[in-house]
Amino acid sequence: MVLGVIVANLAFLAVEAAVAEVEVHLAHDDVEVVREEQEALRIVRVRYARGELSEEEYRRLRFELSAAQPG
Repeated sequence: MVLGVIVANLAFLAVEAAVAEVEVHLAHDDVEVVREEQEALRIVRVRYARGELSEEEYRRLRFELSAAQPG
């Protein structure tokens, strides 16, 4: 009976560890997405400064990318 409880606890801990690993992986993916969106916003600003985008395109892209940013 004690062995059964120990095995059940180990199984529970293994599941908890797997869930924690998935959460960390998802959080890392979120950070990468935010960085990519920030880089895209920087590129839009540079292209606008160079005259490669109209003001309307710049505002639209900036709005879309800013809306995707957290906070």
